[in-house]
Amino acid sequence: TFPTRPSTDLKAPRQKLTAPSPIRENAPDYKGVAARHAKAAGRLKEICMHDEILRLGPLHLYPERHRACWKSREVSLTLREYAIVALLAQQPGRDLRYRCLYDVVRGAGFAAGVGAEGYRVNVRAFIKRIRRKFRDIDPKFDAIENYPRFGYRWRSVQEGRSSETLSI
Repeated sequence: TFPTRPSTDLKAPRQKLTAPSPIRENAPDYKGVAARHAKAAGRLKEICMHDEILRLGPLHLYPERHRACWKSREVSLTLREYAIVALLAQQPGRDLRYRCLYDVVRGAGFAAGVGAEGYRVNVRAFIKRIRRKFRDIDPKFDAIENYPRFGYRWRSVQEGRSSETLSI
């Protein structure tokens, strides 16, 4: 005996291969799809509301979602930009080398640009885009400082620049 396998009779007349749509037929399995999606979205939103929040002066970081808010407004950062902001902001007042910032974005030892220190141009470009995004929200944003030929740092609240920008 041969095992039973599905087969097709090639001599049979052709049949339409389209089946009726369960949605069009109003099948009970598909009723309430929109309601179930809305309920699931609500649950996800509720879960997200319980994220850990790092409050660093006017900057709020949401590490689980890789989101940042400045003065209660979301800053639309890419994942790489978020990684740089998080590293800088969690160590306010500490100077971080260009290489350290680049390693966070591309991985330790990744080579880019021209020459042994070509990655510095890339870090500068990241910082420029990050500053622009923060300044779109707050034109007086000045929390990222440059340490020439070394790197960048996040200005600590105690350094007392404009109290408006750094108020808690």
